[in-house]
Amino acid sequence: RCKYVELRHRGTCPGSPGYQPRFVPERLPVLPPWLCELAGPPLPPVVIRPAGHASPARTWNRLHGILERLIGTERGERNRMLYWASTRVAELVADGAVEQDQAQKMLRDAAAEMGLVAEDGEGAVQATITSGLRSGVIA
Repeated sequence: RCKYVELRHRGTCPGSPGYQPRFVPERLPVLPPWLCELAGPPLPPVVIRPAGHASPARTWNRLHGILERLIGTERGERNRMLYWASTRVAELVADGAVEQDQAQKMLRDAAAEMGLVAEDGEGAVQATITSGLRSGVIA
């Protein structure tokens, strides 16, 4: 559930001696159990069905990009971006690439992660998601 994890063997920052960012998963060290507990259990896998000409990998990449952009939204733009993300995810639902209930759950979880549920409330968030999903399917 953590967006980023940075492991350092001593206090360093980018550009200083000893700072070696690694992006290749097979070269990353194994996380200690206490850190895994902080991150929580892995999220359940998303079932993606191929739709038309879109491959499951392409669908997953698109979905991941939408949710990542949503989660990275700054305060003041969160509700607007939730609506935008909902309309984009609705296109995947309309194509049959993602189940609607999974789409709603992913969008709601992203809204909770970025703090929108705590700020605006569950009802307002669900109304935005429902409105965006409806608009995206019709568009």
